Amino acid sequence: MEKSKIDEQRLLLLEARAGDLKSLDSLMESLKPTVTRIARSYFLTNGDSSDLIQEGMIGLYKAFLNYRLDSPVSFEQYATTCIRRQVISAVRSSLNQKNMPLNQYIGIGAQGGLMIENGDEIEDDDFEYVLPSEELTPEEKVLLIERTQELEKQIKSTLSEFELVVLNKYLRGESYKEIAKSLDKNEKSIDNAIMRIKTKLKFLED
Repeated sequence: MEKSKIDEQRLLLLEARAGDLKSLDSLMESLKPTVTRIARSYFLTNGDSSDLIQEGMIGLYKAFLNYRLDSPVSFEQYATTCIRRQVISAVRSSLNQKNMPLNQYIGIGAQGGLMIENGDEIEDDDFEYVLPSEELTPEEKVLLIERTQELEKQIKSTLSEFELVVLNKYLRGESYKEIAKSLDKNEKSIDNAIMRIKTKLKFLED
């Protein structure tokens, strides 16, 4: 992260801690794209992402309350961890079972998903799956790696190239309007693509 951005967020944090509500609003707004990106990475296994965005904002506020100003880690890094933990906790709660299949805990693209170069090329090693790995046994970690590799192949073979591009941009937190503009499409076509993606990838819930 750029030093100027770190300094700006730190200043907002200090002012917000001093009781400046405008600074708090600005700080929360500056990290809302991060909340959206993380929440959307779970939309395939948890339906509507709007509730998870609210959970992510709760995680962000907890980060604001608990961040230590003398920490060597930037506020954004700390907040990202808090946001992700809050979202994962909400996903687990909604599943309402203690021992779910590993793939039910997997977030797709939580760090950007399918990375696309030059707008149309999809790299082979750019899927990232997020799970609280500190709670896994070594055997479970091996199973997770195998499962995520299998899911990656299934996703890429199931979606069209256009749908993969739309999925990548959606998981990055871009709005329908932004996606439509960058791909020279109308917003309805993007909405239809997202609906097709959710339908095609229902197998992730099995």
